[in-house]
Amino acid sequence: MRSCVKVKLPIQASIPEIRVFGRWFYAKLEANAVLEALKRYDVHVKVDWGWVLGIGGDQTIWNPGLWQLKELNTILQAVEDFAAAAGSVEATQKAIGGAIFERVGQGTTAHWGLGRITIADYTFAQSGLRTWLGPKIAIVHELAHYWDWKTGNVWSKALNHSGHIVQNLPHEIGPTFWGRTNPAETWAEDVAGFVYPGYFAILKAEGKPKENFVVQLQYGPVVIPLRMPGLGPQHSSYTARQFQALRVGE
Repeated sequence: MRSCVKVKLPIQASIPEIRVFGRWFYAKLEANAVLEALKRYDVHVKVDWGWVLGIGGDQTIWNPGLWQLKELNTILQAVEDFAAAAGSVEATQKAIGGAIFERVGQGTTAHWGLGRITIADYTFAQSGLRTWLGPKIAIVHELAHYWDWKTGNVWSKALNHSGHIVQNLPHEIGPTFWGRTNPAETWAEDVAGFVYPGYFAILKAEGKPKENFVVQLQYGPVVIPLRMPGLGPQHSSYTARQFQALRVGE
């Protein structure tokens, strides 16, 4: 990261310069407040904004970075919603403590191991029914990947493979089309839908055939119809137990 430097406005600063400095100052205060709130959960953001030395090294310039204040607030809201499902700050720290969010432009929203989660432009550019909830669903989805990663052994962590949670998933249909891609995505979508039940309502309202159908779930002699998308009984129970396990020993 570039080093930020302290800067003072010249005594004879123009009105536009003062306004720019004022906007920067208050935005910085608000952004720092969000970062401090996230630290409570041991969740962090890679800062990409600040005053930096210019090419010649004789003046400072403002580097705005890619993060926007509303995006930082969305990260905080998603973490707080995860914490509500986890039941406490301590339980949340066990699951996702150490996560570091990094803003990328045209890259990919993903967890890369070691808690590094990149967030790309498209995550915050969702529209329609996904405008408000979509970014938070994506954030919780990636946090679920990190949570599973933390439950793996040394080798699975080194290779960014599935951890204990995913390895023990029940054999039941995944909750969404994307969640049926592989077990890791099943788990991430399980958590996203558990924290945000409205996710499934959005998918149903969008009406895509690949998401909307009825599946017959058989449990011994009992057959239960389940309208997709949604959490099956086994996935719902399993996800709830993982959250409950976080609170053991508190």
